[in-house]
Amino acid sequence: MSWRWIISAPPENPGKPAQYSIPLVWRDVESLPVLAANQLFVQVDLAAGRPDAILLTFGHASAPAVTGSPEQQDARLRQVQEVPVQSVVRLNLTAQRLREWVELLQQTLAKIDNWPTGEDR
Repeated sequence: MSWRWIISAPPENPGKPAQYSIPLVWRDVESLPVLAANQLFVQVDLAAGRPDAILLTFGHASAPAVTGSPEQQDARLRQVQEVPVQSVVRLNLTAQRLREWVELLQQTLAKIDNWPTGEDR
C-alpha cells in the first residue's frame, strides 16, 4: 500500500473541490531503534459518547527468570502475582486510519502465507 497525503485546498471552481495527491517520503527510518513488542492494548476514546480515537499501546512482557530445582521453580512460580508489561509506544489514530492499517497488515499476512518455500523458489 502506498501512502499519499491528500491536501484539500480552496477550489478555483466552487463546484469542484481541489485535491492534491503528494507522495510521502520516509526519511531516517534506519536511524530509529527496532523495539520488540509482544503485547497490544487497545482503547477507544469517546467524545460526546461516540468513538473519537483509537489508542494502541504496544508493550513487551517476559516470563520471569526462574532457576533452581523443579520443585524450587514451581514454588517460585506459585508466588508470582503478575507479569509486568513494559510499554514501548502508544499511538493515537482515527478509525479510518485503523481500517487502512488493518488492510495493510492483512495484505502483508497474505504475502507471508503465500511465501514460496525453498523448493518453490
